Amino acid sequence: MMSRSSTAFLAILVICLSAGFSNAITPGSCKANPSTLDRNATNCADERDSASCKAIFSAAPTATEPRDPKCTDPNLEDFALECANTCGLCCETAAYSCGDDPVSPINCTANTRYCRDASWTTVMQQYCPGTCGLCTSASAAC
Repeated sequence: MMSRSSTAFLAILVICLSAGFSNAITPGSCKANPSTLDRNATNCADERDSASCKAIFSAAPTATEPRDPKCTDPNLEDFALECANTCGLCCETAAYSCGDDPVSPINCTANTRYCRDASWTTVMQQYCPGTCGLCTSASAAC
């Protein structure tokens, strides 16, 4: 018979181990709503050759599913992240892993058009690296 403390310890251990093995990608990843990808979902380049990505993830988007279902298959997660543009998963890449400056004078989500504008690069890297996918830039403060 296990004591209450042993049972509680095992429950906590199972929860912690389960959290460590959870997949980052879900069917709802990078979606504005169930049938529409978020604006940052395709705001990156595929790491793999785009032709290879399209060969692996070839299912056409439908009215209710904007990406190939294989993109959210846990067994293909590494490939899906290497094909982030094709799969509409750019927001799950390292470039989007940091947040924006919490005291930013800029409404980052309303000003994404400036993310790739050369005249705004310094400002957007400083205040909106998470929104703009600039977390892995040398000057991004993530």
